[in-house]
Amino acid sequence: MKTIKLITLGFLLLGGLVQGADFKQANAAYAAGKYSEAAKSYEEILKADGPHISVLRNVGSAYYQMGENGKAILAFERALVLTPRDPDLLANLKLAQDQVAVYPVAEGSAWQSFLERYSTRAWSKIALVTAMLLPFAALAWCFRKGKERIGIGMFAAANLTMLALAFAGLDARSGEYKRGIIIGKPATVRISPFEKADDRGTLGEGREVTLGQETSGYFWVTADGGRQEGWVAADEVVPVVPERKMN
Repeated sequence: MKTIKLITLGFLLLGGLVQGADFKQANAAYAAGKYSEAAKSYEEILKADGPHISVLRNVGSAYYQMGENGKAILAFERALVLTPRDPDLLANLKLAQDQVAVYPVAEGSAWQSFLERYSTRAWSKIALVTAMLLPFAALAWCFRKGKERIGIGMFAAANLTMLALAFAGLDARSGEYKRGIIIGKPATVRISPFEKADDRGTLGEGREVTLGQETSGYFWVTADGGRQEGWVAADEVVPVVPERKMN
């Protein structure tokens, strides 16, 4: 646990500058070993201000120090939605997963892995910029002649390629809205969304699942490629992307 503490403390000053007095107080509680108090303060900041990488990083580390590895994994995964390639977040996530013997979901193809290296926000920015440049390229094409049009055409082709790549990236990241993390120790999987319903087994803390319908305080979840599925209480499984909208 020393490793993850050192990684976290390295971001306390930067986060404090961004988040102000409340974050500094939470950081002070963390540095003093008051992890429960720190986690509560970080959660209040997230609730008031929305997701922020430094806050998610530190609340995950606080939960890790408390032995709440499911909640720690959830926090790190939420931060990675914003910055998928952050090496310190990936290291912290692995430490928490190792504590509960949770292994990452198998990676897809190299192409899929490449697309998932960038966040939804990053792909959205690329799509917006390239889409805005295309009308200017079309306008320039109309007013230029001869060899100048070759360069304009190449510029437009490059922008179309980037736009297509951005849409592919957004499609690759769309599945994150169905991801959930088990925070129960363990979570009971039931055959119907009722407390007294028969169970189908359990899912261990920190496990990643695919979320389906939500009803009566339960989520329909699928794990292990469909080999295990059923209803899990909403207080035992949490969406990686908060307040997600399901069709």
